[in-house]
Amino acid sequence: MVDFIKNTNILLCRTEEQAQEDVNYLELLGFNVFVLPTIKICPIEISESSLFTENYDFLVLTSPNSIKHFFAKNYKTVRFSNLVCVGKKTAELCRKFGFNDFVIPSIHSSEGLMDLFSTINLLDKKILIPGSKISNPKLVNFLKSKGASVLFIPVYDTCLPFEDEIKANLKNIENIKIDVVVFSSPSTFENFLKIIKITNPLKYFETIKIAAIGDITKNRIEKEGIKVDIIPAEFNMKSLADEIYKFYKTMPEKI
Repeated sequence: MVDFIKNTNILLCRTEEQAQEDVNYLELLGFNVFVLPTIKICPIEISESSLFTENYDFLVLTSPNSIKHFFAKNYKTVRFSNLVCVGKKTAELCRKFGFNDFVIPSIHSSEGLMDLFSTINLLDKKILIPGSKISNPKLVNFLKSKGASVLFIPVYDTCLPFEDEIKANLKNIENIKIDVVVFSSPSTFENFLKIIKITNPLKYFETIKIAAIGDITKNRIEKEGIKVDIIPAEFNMKSLADEIYKFYKTMPEKI
């Protein structure tokens, strides 16, 4: 059983910075892990000067990148009454800036945030959400439907890395049989297809298992007719790693 796990090669499609902790944990579980950064994070300059003259009822941080590209730079000047963090990783970073009074939804996703806010009277409340340029507007639309005044500010974008930036990563997996590919967002999947030059995704993934961090990523992958084999109950990388371990631990029973 242990040997079976140790012979399993996992490919993480995340930035090097994001992947390092995940690599360590997956290797601790016994897997062979490779990284292919199919995205890079590109900061977006904030032009809305009115941001810092408003008093917000809620500041909603939807990812660690929201902290890195907005909160870390502006936490001393942006004014808010309540802080909401989408999950544990985001909350941990907030603590580094001395913020301990925040709310985390029970489900660490946009759906969890909507469940949380569905119990609150949002009429005429001001909500600030810094996030990704390609964020799903579902959360913003939901909050507006509850009567809130929502300002969404794109503070970063997910871009396709240049070829020379990932040349070494591609060489590392050149002669490796990949057993599992981990996608952490729709962009990581879409860019993977471009980087590997996959014209027939269904055929390419015929013998490769796919692990997705959440429903949005899973739904995007399944649009190609591809089965997502592994998805965690909690939408974070540690939970996903644990699910991969459970999947392979019971694999001999499935064969």
